[in-house]
Amino acid sequence: MPGLLPHPTPLLLEQAVAVPGTGVPLAAAGTYTRLAVLQCGRAGGANAGNICYGTVDVDIATHRGLEFAPGEIITIKAPEGESVDLHDVYIDADNATDGVRGHYYPLDTT
Repeated sequence: MPGLLPHPTPLLLEQAVAVPGTGVPLAAAGTYTRLAVLQCGRAGGANAGNICYGTVDVDIATHRGLEFAPGEIITIKAPEGESVDLHDVYIDADNATDGVRGHYYPLDTT
């Protein structure tokens, strides 16, 4: 179980969907945080369509997950005393290359 002390500096997080209908994890396994703030958008520009975020079975076509329009903000916050592995949070998108960008506070896992 990772430590629960947040890293003092937020780290950048960007993730895009290569193939609509195929969810992708936000980060590599073991990317623990208590707080992440993400914008529905991609590096260098706005999304052409919406994104959906949820678990491994997220699917924008069937609205399985929470749907967000370009520019909207997603906040992921773990319950007090717990953490979230960003690898367990998936996104799907209306269009290839649409995704999210933002930052998260990594936890000290030592």
